[in-house]
Amino acid sequence: MIGDQQKARRGQLDRVAQSRIGRRLRLVYRHLVGEPIPDNQIDLLLALRWKERDQGGSASKATGLSAHDEITLDGAPEGTL
Repeated sequence: MIGDQQKARRGQLDRVAQSRIGRRLRLVYRHLVGEPIPDNQIDLLLALRWKERDQGGSASKATGLSAHDEITLDGAPEGTL
């Protein structure tokens, strides 16, 4: 019980609460998974990749993406779902 009190003071959620929130978010946003990526967002992703290549990969450290990541139709980098 002391661990839960320490987490509460630090603003952390336990795994049960995290899981519950995750399930609800997936239910709310499930219809968006099949939506195509808007052209303006594709343009932004391509611009980020080009800039990343020009700067030698420093953008990937900030975004977690690399120039070699494939973007899937649902908008998430492949292998992240």
